[in-house]
Amino acid sequence: MSKLYVDEIHSKTAGGIITTTGLSNVKEQLAMLCDGGSYTVPSGTYTSTNVTALQDFNTTYADLSGSNIVYTPPIGTTMVRYQFMFLCSWRDNYPISHFKLFVDSDEVTKARTTIGAENYLAVLQTFDYLLPIGGSADTTTGRQSTWTSPKTLKMQVRSYHSSFDGMAHATRHWENASSEEFHIPKLIITALG
Repeated sequence: MSKLYVDEIHSKTAGGIITTTGLSNVKEQLAMLCDGGSYTVPSGTYTSTNVTALQDFNTTYADLSGSNIVYTPPIGTTMVRYQFMFLCSWRDNYPISHFKLFVDSDEVTKARTTIGAENYLAVLQTFDYLLPIGGSADTTTGRQSTWTSPKTLKMQVRSYHSSFDGMAHATRHWENASSEEFHIPKLIITALG
């Protein structure tokens, strides 16, 4: 695959310079529904997880469906922004759920998150985290010294206790009834330079 990098564009007739430096630090953005579709950006083609049903949480950590991606950022990337959007709902009256982020098999411990509510939680949640590139690697923050080959990014989830279970990707109520309506998750990966 060929790539073109441009710092300046010179006008042939007016002699002026149109510069692209400093306009944005976004190198590429990969936004996808978790529908099993293929999405193409400059660094390659990526296929999303096909999420078709809700996911119940229990007291054992499990991959959060739809959150997985194997990604290689383009050359010159200094930060990768990971955003996963999903509906988090109650299964028991007082749901409390714990979430972890992983880069390959390493947990990013400083990204740990808990979602809970006193009663009947139903929230469209966005998990948003920045993974720096360059300098000394630090698994606690997710910093990568380099990132030139594919790395797996994913989240895991568990319930705080068996009496405080939650679920993802569905409602508990809809239009004046108890109804589990499916809500498809979304994943956005942004490479920043």
